[in-house]
Amino acid sequence: MKYRKNSIHTQMIASNIIIITLLVALIGASVYAGATWLQIRNSQRLNNELVAAKGKNFDETSRAFKRTINYLTITNELDYALNLETSDRGSLNLANRAIKKAITDKSIFFDEIYGWYLFDADHNLRAHQHKRYNKGEQDVIFPQMDESWFDPSGQIRSFVLDGRLLYTRKIVSFKNLEELGYFVAIYDNSYLHQQLSTILASEKQFAIVFDAYGSLIVHNYTDNDTMNFILEQVDFSTMENSQIVKIPELGKTIVAQYISPYNNWRLVLAVSLKEITQFSDLLLLIILVIGCFGLLFGIIAQFVNSRHIIKPLNHMVNVVNKVEQGDYSQRLGPQQSEEMEILASSFNQLIKTTDNLINQVLRHEIKYRDMQLEAMQAQIRPHILYNTLECINWLAEFGRKEDIRKVTIAFSNIMQSLAKGEKFITVREELSYTEDFLAIYKILLEDKFSYTIHSQSLVSDDVIIPRLTIQPLVENAVLHGIKKSREKGKVTVSLVSTPEGILISVIDDGVGMEDSVVKRINHYAELPDESLTTNFGMGLRNVIDRLWLVYQGKSRFSVTSSPGWGTTIDVFIPLKESEHELFRPDSG
Repeated sequence: MKYRKNSIHTQMIASNIIIITLLVALIGASVYAGATWLQIRNSQRLNNELVAAKGKNFDETSRAFKRTINYLTITNELDYALNLETSDRGSLNLANRAIKKAITDKSIFFDEIYGWYLFDADHNLRAHQHKRYNKGEQDVIFPQMDESWFDPSGQIRSFVLDGRLLYTRKIVSFKNLEELGYFVAIYDNSYLHQQLSTILASEKQFAIVFDAYGSLIVHNYTDNDTMNFILEQVDFSTMENSQIVKIPELGKTIVAQYISPYNNWRLVLAVSLKEITQFSDLLLLIILVIGCFGLLFGIIAQFVNSRHIIKPLNHMVNVVNKVEQGDYSQRLGPQQSEEMEILASSFNQLIKTTDNLINQVLRHEIKYRDMQLEAMQAQIRPHILYNTLECINWLAEFGRKEDIRKVTIAFSNIMQSLAKGEKFITVREELSYTEDFLAIYKILLEDKFSYTIHSQSLVSDDVIIPRLTIQPLVENAVLHGIKKSREKGKVTVSLVSTPEGILISVIDDGVGMEDSVVKRINHYAELPDESLTTNFGMGLRNVIDRLWLVYQGKSRFSVTSSPGWGTTIDVFIPLKESEHELFRPDSG
């Protein structure tokens, strides 16, 4: 009896709540992104305005301090003191006291001066004074001067030396412009920090000041070690006037700069995006709370629908998984909804049809793979025949009858093995005609190389592998490795058994391969693709293609080589039972 079941459309109405939740999340994400963008844009604008205004204040501070230096050094008293006679120690002390008095009487009115030094024209320190001495600080910070500190024309210069901001000036006589001495003033760092504190609009920002030579004058970052690390990693001089950059320890940071046209000082104002997006973070938290409520509502709706929708779908998934594993006896039972019933009926029919066709398709696929394997092996046989006949012809030209006999016997053994037409042979047979091949080329190359074959005792001679797996690798080693070398070489064939399979290694000490060729071979071996330009020998490519055809990617093929040092080719063959992987006759 046919009857109309409940529509799945009706049962899925409650699930639309999830869509609403996703929509709320999308809107919330858009609002969060917009709010963050607006905050960043406003912060950039504020930083630009602030750094320009405060940079000009710094310029004015620097001008004021230079006027102070002029006030201290361009005086009659100092000019007179520097011109006093210093012929003996008494007169020298008298002159030094006069110099110190000439400067001290005026410098006491300027708190920005941490200390000053005055050198005479002969670069001798004549007088100095510190406003205060820090604990552990030496009495004389600059016992000697460097003439490069001073502008030859007498202009005032400012720069950073040993972490201190110095203002320097060359002093000349009023009367005859004769060089009288050199003045050095140390700016008080506490006043620099005080000026920086007036720059910041909030505690989220930090400021850095560099002199005209890129040296750090002062900064107000809370952690000196972190600030030093940032300065080591980031070159602020390469940044644009205002941009967002990624700074170590801080992440993405808004950086605004002001370069003084007056003395080329550079003021950098920076604030981390983490600090200015707190409002957006709060907004995101609200969105997440809303999303959690939406998700909870969706879970409740899903629980309600589970009896009518989720359970049948889970059952269908289990059936599909079993069919995927090859159990075509599975069938879906009666369903509660009309749509699910139609789907189950169609799926059951599909399983039945697939079960009828799978055996026929599988037989065709196996036959096609056999034909491919046979065609690949046939490509190599004419190559062996051509090389061997060429060898016999060469020996005949020189009348080497005994060598012809040996080559003919070895070639006969190879052809006898190939004539059997078997696609898979034992390791013993593969090594046998491989050794015959080596014997032929040993005669052809007039003992230019030697060879060794090592087969670990654990590798059974009855283990079955695809025909022409080892011989093409050996041929490649002889023709492209040993033959092209000027030195006598050696070829080693090694077979080692592991719990997972057999490792076959062919090693030569010939000319080796370029790194680009090795990369192309290994890349092709990972996943052969006809569209790739292989640009290496047919023998190697044939072996790789046949291994993929037989073992479906379970085997491994790799090349290691260096020019002038030789080549190693490793082939791993898995020991597992499948359609073509019956390596031992008694494996069942």
